[in-house]
Amino acid sequence: MIRVSAPGKVYFCGEHAVVYGKHGIAGSINLRTHVEVEESSEFLIESYLGISRGLPSEIYPYVSKAVEKMGDFTELKPLRIKITSEIPPASGLGSSASVTVAVLKALSLAYGLELEREVIARIAHEVEKEVQGSASRTDTFVSTFGGIRMLPEGEKISMEGHADLIISFTGVSSSTKELVYSVRALREKYPEILDEIMNVIDALSFRVKEKLEKGDLHSLGELMNINQGLLDSIGVSNKQISSIVYAAREKGAYGAKITGAGGGGSVVILSPPEKSEEIIEAISPLSDRVLRTSIDFQGVREE
Repeated sequence: MIRVSAPGKVYFCGEHAVVYGKHGIAGSINLRTHVEVEESSEFLIESYLGISRGLPSEIYPYVSKAVEKMGDFTELKPLRIKITSEIPPASGLGSSASVTVAVLKALSLAYGLELEREVIARIAHEVEKEVQGSASRTDTFVSTFGGIRMLPEGEKISMEGHADLIISFTGVSSSTKELVYSVRALREKYPEILDEIMNVIDALSFRVKEKLEKGDLHSLGELMNINQGLLDSIGVSNKQISSIVYAAREKGAYGAKITGAGGGGSVVILSPPEKSEEIIEAISPLSDRVLRTSIDFQGVREE
């Protein structure tokens, strides 16, 4: 049996802007999707959704597309694929990307291919694009390589200083595809305004990089807060998200913002370690689930 895992991610800056070729900064986190594969007489996929025979694209679009892509490299022999995850689905934490990356890595090992990370990241991005209709390569790249990365180039960024990352999951699942389309529709209506917002987010990403490398966590938090305001302006925030964001800030967070597509999903909070318990206590009644996490530096790996 082959066992593989791949991490989820949070955005420090840049979601939605990256769809339009702008810069964004995201980091992989120590919440992982785990995939086991073994030989079988037929394709079987097992997850919290149950066991499915074959490769039903309506239930497992990312898995079925990943297997299809692997057929470009080798003859596909049937496998049993078991998926478990520490990442809530549709949470803005890159669950679909981590599933795609982990499945591709596991399949490459099962078929004796041992594909390089660059190839896995490229195929995973193709899978997300084909399933969602549009996708940046941020989620799949970060899940594959790990650490903090500036996209689209993929530059590795160091983080000086120490802060906690707190994740508040709203309990409201969000569709990246639908939210990307809603922002695109707004951009078509007000192109000159939306393009300026995306340019500002692009500029923010360079400042975020600078503050991460200097360990200026107070300024990093301020920049995250500015990005949250811009995300609110393009319609991907809501009242619950705002309540969590402001509750965290009032208890001493450096910064708090949506991570991912928005519309629900999750809020990422950059917290001084000594303030974390107070922040968690304040946001727990407003959240479905609160997770304390940290940056993962390994990316996809065989277990």
